[in-house]
Amino acid sequence: MWLRNTLVIGDIEWNHTHFNALMANNGLVDIADNISMVLLWDVVWKVKDGNLRMLRFCLENQERIQMILWNKDLLVQRIISWKKVAKKPVWAERIASELWTKWEQELQDYFMNGFVSHVKKWKFTITHARPIQWKKITKHTKNQLSWVNCKRNGKPVHEKDRIFVYWHHAKEWLQIRKHAKSGQISAIQLDSWCGRWVGNLSALRLGRKRVELMDSGWARMLLDI
Repeated sequence: MWLRNTLVIGDIEWNHTHFNALMANNGLVDIADNISMVLLWDVVWKVKDGNLRMLRFCLENQERIQMILWNKDLLVQRIISWKKVAKKPVWAERIASELWTKWEQELQDYFMNGFVSHVKKWKFTITHARPIQWKKITKHTKNQLSWVNCKRNGKPVHEKDRIFVYWHHAKEWLQIRKHAKSGQISAIQLDSWCGRWVGNLSALRLGRKRVELMDSGWARMLLDI
């Protein structure tokens, strides 16, 4: 029923404490140390203590972790690469500076090269932001998959026989989108805004017939697909 211990997590927004609380959820505690694929994004943000700790955890467990690129991560990457950016928030410059230090070279290399734009797992296509409707995933730019399209394109995303999973749209909380004719689920959007709102980190355990929504507050909900 379940895909082999596949858990999608986002948006982490630096919070190693909430991550540990999520791993202690009753639905995960027995398999937390053996999850074969954990998908993380939005690994860095404003807090002074936590960004590198979360990133280092990903590095040390990279054989079972894939990180999907997010706008905050992309911003820090551009600052490190000396690329022109419209704004350089203090938190982003601080993280870039921490990763520049000579004793963090391995972590910087991982941060610059360890992200992917999207992941396909069985019938699920996983991105960070809402993909642009009817546009092939392979045709999206890094910006489109990580951020910029989300404010300009609010249309549901549909692709035959696939379910899109994405985060980022925190103000919309949880949205289940369905095909108009068949009524089958076409997209699952989930973001509990870990860094600002209720402080819960959300996750989605993928299955062949159902998915389970859970968070660091130990909430659990099954959804048939």
